[in-house]
Amino acid sequence: MQALHSDISALLRSPFQRFRSAGHGRRLCMDGAINYGGREERLPDLDIDAVTGAPRNWDGVEDATKPGLEAYFQIFRERASEPIIESNDAYIEHWVGAIARPTSPALGKPCRQRSRRRISPS
Repeated sequence: MQALHSDISALLRSPFQRFRSAGHGRRLCMDGAINYGGREERLPDLDIDAVTGAPRNWDGVEDATKPGLEAYFQIFRERASEPIIESNDAYIEHWVGAIARPTSPALGKPCRQRSRRRISPS
């Protein structure tokens, strides 16, 4: 709560400085995400078979790492239980439907729609 209080106080004391600072932080964050080189101990790129869900070959994978990866890929080959599938379907239907409808229950008010009329240059 104290951090929120301090943050709001700083915003009220100097709103323009706070907006500049937030914009600078956002630029740094985006730069870091875009230019992230990864970690040296990352997994090698594997060509995954779309049908089996398993790597087509294990080139570049150390023998000690392979059993853990095999277990990881096995999880993706298993079918989810019916309650999980139904829950996921309901979630997707609710949120994608809410986003697609002009009036969204998620927002509780009508969404603004863009005009489809073309405006001729005068």
